[in-house]
Amino acid sequence: MIILDAELNIEKEAHNIDILIDKNVDGFIFTPVDAEASKALVKKMVATGKPVVNCNSRINDAASLGVRAFAGQTAICRRRRSRAPRAS
Repeated sequence: MIILDAELNIEKEAHNIDILIDKNVDGFIFTPVDAEASKALVKKMVATGKPVVNCNSRINDAASLGVRAFAGQTAICRRRRSRAPRAS
């Protein structure tokens, strides 16, 4: 496992992804710096043919870009709401 921190900097995020692609990793678990600006980076990861999982912060149009899964607070909250008893 390789963990890289972009420190909320889109340029550093792009550099980190290039490092991971050069290392031919088996897949990506990715917390985007910016929901819109990070879309180009998602496309780059998906183009490798390796699985991409979006974690904690959503990316705009993630599924249409090829992101295979989302894991994070939003998914947990949505699941809890769906289990909550309905008011009569």
